Amino acid sequence: MAILTTKTSIDTTWADVQDNINYGNASFYTPGDIITDTLADGRKFPFAVAAVNHYQQDEVIFTFAESLCRRPMNKKDTNKGGWGASDLRKFANGEALALMPEDLQKVIAPVTIVETQSDGTRTSCTDKLWVPSVMEVSGEWPWEEQENGVDKQFPYYAVPGNRIVRDGSGAVCGWRERSALISYTYYFYFVSTSGGPYYYSNANNRHGVVLGFAIRKSV
Repeated sequence: MAILTTKTSIDTTWADVQDNINYGNASFYTPGDIITDTLADGRKFPFAVAAVNHYQQDEVIFTFAESLCRRPMNKKDTNKGGWGASDLRKFANGEALALMPEDLQKVIAPVTIVETQSDGTRTSCTDKLWVPSVMEVSGEWPWEEQENGVDKQFPYYAVPGNRIVRDGSGAVCGWRERSALISYTYYFYFVSTSGGPYYYSNANNRHGVVLGFAIRKSV
């Protein structure tokens, strides 16, 4: 049984979340609400409501409220192919997805991720778990040529304190964003320990892993 924390704590299930969305009640949830559930490895883990009806109606977007682990974006120091070609994407939709509670896995909706590559082309991929972009965290993009015309800030991250993430030990850690710094061949953005979203780091450096997912109307 998962626990939904708003101003009070109530028992819930991920099937309840899906049902509320299917009945047109996505607005029952508010950015900043936390659902705590147990991962397959036994950890109690918090999931934050990041946005409601954000990219489409009848949708609730969640992000991890703490870092799942620390990993590089790529084993090799390259940002070629962006998120779509990254090792972290493979981990997110393989090992990380397998850690999610079984009833959550059943209701996660595939989301199409759109990226602008260094040559100006736009590419896309479809994932169940994904890393937020700079735009989704910050609400603005440092370099306009990277903007994909789709992403917009999650209300949860409009509160700067919500960008500060801890790992399972309680230590504050920087965490990955999926956006590549296209002026260079080896940098991806990450969120600093102070919550700043515009820092960048080599693709093979290890940072916290904060993943997002969407639950959308299914009927």
